[in-house]
Amino acid sequence: MIMGLRERHIEPMVTLYHFTEPLWFWERGSWLHPRALDAFRRYVTYIVEGLGDLVHLWCTINEPAVYATLGYLAGRFPPGEQNPVHAFHVLRRLIQAHAVAYHAVHEKQPQAQVGLVKSMPYFAAWRPGYPLDRLAARLVRYLFNTVSVTAVNDGHLRPPIGLGLFPYRALVNSSDFMGLNYYGRTTIAFDPTKPQYLFVRDFTNPEGECTDITAAGEPYSEIYPEGLYLTLRWLWERFRKPIYVTENGLPDDDDDQRPSFIVRHLMQVYRAIQDGVDVRGYFHWTLVDNFEWADGWGLRFGLVALNPETQERTLRPSASIYADICQHNGIPEELLSLA
Repeated sequence: MIMGLRERHIEPMVTLYHFTEPLWFWERGSWLHPRALDAFRRYVTYIVEGLGDLVHLWCTINEPAVYATLGYLAGRFPPGEQNPVHAFHVLRRLIQAHAVAYHAVHEKQPQAQVGLVKSMPYFAAWRPGYPLDRLAARLVRYLFNTVSVTAVNDGHLRPPIGLGLFPYRALVNSSDFMGLNYYGRTTIAFDPTKPQYLFVRDFTNPEGECTDITAAGEPYSEIYPEGLYLTLRWLWERFRKPIYVTENGLPDDDDDQRPSFIVRHLMQVYRAIQDGVDVRGYFHWTLVDNFEWADGWGLRFGLVALNPETQERTLRPSASIYADICQHNGIPEELLSLA
């Protein structure tokens, strides 16, 4: 696959861990096992030795907070726990695994570019005039967005008050770039009935422009293009590292929102570049409909529709629009009307 990309003059970017695990690793406790980092180091070294002549851009861990939150706090991903202590320990282990991977890659490829990929929703208070909602939004923004990306720069994992400070020297300046996955805006409210979630309730604003519905019966996200610009600006001003938009897309089975989504979000990327943000690349999620974890085949993110039973692939109209943008290395004037 990588050779095929290079033959087509496409620079591959490889993610070393994107949620899936060998069964033996899972059965031994996954990231909670005390020797998980040793196993991951051996795996990363093996992969880099095998592919290093073809790959120069490496992502270490994809969305560590998503994996920890949905698997060990919200219970939507395996193992389906609702255990805040386990959620934090898994997050800590994944951040440490990033450092392990970063140094393992650079031992074999000193000139490679290696970075963490972080999902960063734009969190907004449900009632901006209500102090507890604002406080809840700040808390979620800090725990979900800030902790991980700060750790891979200054080497300190700063959890909520009461769990202490976890310095990890190998984390210091351990990301050559920042990988940003951005999908939209999430609304946050203070909820006294949810102590297990730190009194926070997150949901999609029903009054906003929303995507297709998940298996849980709620929209996947609220479409909010300006949030991409604001997040790019924040990352750049805070860390001064090159940025790749490693995922940006939406579930849209009938493809009625995706053309506008692509144009509007790329306009925000262009806006950030014009403001001096060092954005090196943009990846639309995704080329072909994928098996979307707990939602299975129910969410259709692809520029290309997939029939999972026959493997038949059909181009959606947005595929041609995105191809046109790629070929022009910009948004052609005739597509601006989609904004």
